[in-house]
Amino acid sequence: MDESKPSTLDPSSLIRSVFRFSLSTWISAVLYLITLVLVTYLFADASGVYGTHTIFFNAANTVMCIAALGLDFAYIRFYNEPPDGIKSSRQLAFICMVLSFIFLGLLALVICLIFPAPLYALLIGNESSADIAMPQVRFLVYLCVQAAFLLLSRFFSITYRMQLNARMYNIQNLLLTFFARMFFLVGALISVNLEFLIRFDLIGLGAFVLVFFFLQRRQMLPEKPALNLRGTGTLFRYGLALTPSSIILYANSLSSSLILKAFADPGQLDILAFLTYASLALSIVQVGFANFWGAFMFGNYKTEQRKIKRVHEYICFIILSLMAFLIIIQPLAFGLLGQRFREGQTLFGLMLFAPMLLIVSETTVYGIDISNKTIHHSIGNALCAAANIGICFMLVPTLGISGVALAQAVSGLILFVYRTLVAQKHYASMDRPVRTLAALSIMATLSVSSWLLASHPAWVSALAAMVMAVFTLLYRQELKKCISVAWGILKSLTTTRFQDKR
Repeated sequence: MDESKPSTLDPSSLIRSVFRFSLSTWISAVLYLITLVLVTYLFADASGVYGTHTIFFNAANTVMCIAALGLDFAYIRFYNEPPDGIKSSRQLAFICMVLSFIFLGLLALVICLIFPAPLYALLIGNESSADIAMPQVRFLVYLCVQAAFLLLSRFFSITYRMQLNARMYNIQNLLLTFFARMFFLVGALISVNLEFLIRFDLIGLGAFVLVFFFLQRRQMLPEKPALNLRGTGTLFRYGLALTPSSIILYANSLSSSLILKAFADPGQLDILAFLTYASLALSIVQVGFANFWGAFMFGNYKTEQRKIKRVHEYICFIILSLMAFLIIIQPLAFGLLGQRFREGQTLFGLMLFAPMLLIVSETTVYGIDISNKTIHHSIGNALCAAANIGICFMLVPTLGISGVALAQAVSGLILFVYRTLVAQKHYASMDRPVRTLAALSIMATLSVSSWLLASHPAWVSALAAMVMAVFTLLYRQELKKCISVAWGILKSLTTTRFQDKR
């Protein structure tokens, strides 16, 4: 490598690239935070409705993932190189969507006609509340329609992404985030009845799908649509191998809510949904970083290993310090929320631990993909789900929602450790693993302490401040560099504005 050339990993350009490729995810994170505050007031007197609505959404995503049969992943993989027998990306899109919808139709028949009672009992339970109960089959029809809309949205989003159409990709994902995860709040201004909110969801998401179908139909449908089965074997062989991992991810999230629903009162289900939503805002940061980092890793892992290790150190410092900062300010943040949701403050640190590990893992697990050992992602997710479900069954009957939070923290740690250990054998991306281990151990201790000392929020904030001081010492070189980069970007922006005014 020619060291005289400008580095492709210059910190300033890295930050700009990450932001440019993930603009919609950063805006979505802000919208999520606004949504969180609104939820605590709109559902203040509707115990169980918000939590059950979240179960509905997670169940629809699980059904969507099962129905896709991995063909969404195959569409990404073969978009630029369609297998023999498939002439173009448009024909590929048509075949993947049609086959997915055929299976979704069969799945819907099984759900609605053969197993309506047990599935309704699992997702809704014997709920007598007028705001939650509804006819079984009607609820499951809503579920399948929601899954169909989400499936179409998935293919629409992939198309803009593969076309490298950043502008439309960002616009579309912002709108999808609003209509899929936030539009129900508009309905909640009218009524907090669950069926009304679900119908409101379907109207909004249906309108979104209809608009983008007309916008993208010429890019995704061949001039003469025909279901040619040649080449589909290649699609299924690739996609089905990745399907279990995705299903496990969605089912894992859903299972925590269902176990809590079986053993605790509906109010705790609402708080779990709220805390999960809050941690999702942090997970969006991971998605935004991954949008850029994955492409960079695959393009530069052979020549930029030393600098890739440095990025791991920066990410550890930034994310761990962010976690400590969020725990410091949690009394102030939860003070802005509705009274019924404020008890979630006791579990905030525990619920943030797994998403924090997920962000750090973006710099530790690419050895699995580089070595083409992707089966280890599925194994890791399976271990994570098994641990989460097992710990939930052990702890939730006695600890309630605290048992769920502990289960998610432990299972997230298991996922991180397993994938990192496997990946580092194939590609080392950590310069000083012992320092990373020490930092994560400190963060785990803080997360658990924030729960155990929840009745003394001042102590928790003080402990988090001490942890930030320790991180500053551990990562003092990274801190200096971050300050230098931030100052350079600020100075550049200021200079540009001054020149524009002149």
